[in-house]
Amino acid sequence: MLKIFQVQQTSAQDRQHTDGLIRHRRRCYGITLAGGSKDRARTTLSNPDRSYPMQRLELAIPPLALTMGLALAITAIGYALPGASIPLPVFKEWIGPALAVLGLAVCISGVIAFRKAGTTVDPLNPDGASRIVDAGIYNVSRNPMYLGFLLVLIGIAVWSANWLGMTLALAFVPYMNRFQIGPEERILSEKFGTPYRTYLTRVRRWI
Repeated sequence: MLKIFQVQQTSAQDRQHTDGLIRHRRRCYGITLAGGSKDRARTTLSNPDRSYPMQRLELAIPPLALTMGLALAITAIGYALPGASIPLPVFKEWIGPALAVLGLAVCISGVIAFRKAGTTVDPLNPDGASRIVDAGIYNVSRNPMYLGFLLVLIGIAVWSANWLGMTLALAFVPYMNRFQIGPEERILSEKFGTPYRTYLTRVRRWI
């Protein structure tokens, strides 16, 4: 009888350990289970998604750092590769800076709205959000801070009048969609449920 009890106890511990691994993998990589099946979850654990190397980039690079790096790269390209310049009207000299200033204003308004709501602005820890912010500028764009960064990059690209720089600026959008905004939305949908999913359908991701 003692041996049978020990075997049953060991099996229960193994199940708890496996379930713990499943929960950890779901938090890290956003695995969703159809019908809550644990068997499906164990299959996913033993056969990880082939896109795992790409998932390492999710929520890995602070958007501000990425924006600053791209801004420096766009500026450097403008000076280093004049052959890639494009003819733009002379008023590009003030359109570019105007777009950059507008971008900064949009970004700052987003930060202020988060501060007033008393929730985190840490883009690498969306699970730390304490509430849904959907008023003010967040009633126009779900990601005004990222929209502001994009406007800054486009402004610099217009000022440099370089098609390679403009390509880099526009590449900011698919990168953010895949590695920052998508994971954020997945985590917040799980945390806040229906109210957040309703917000997703009501307000555009960018503008």
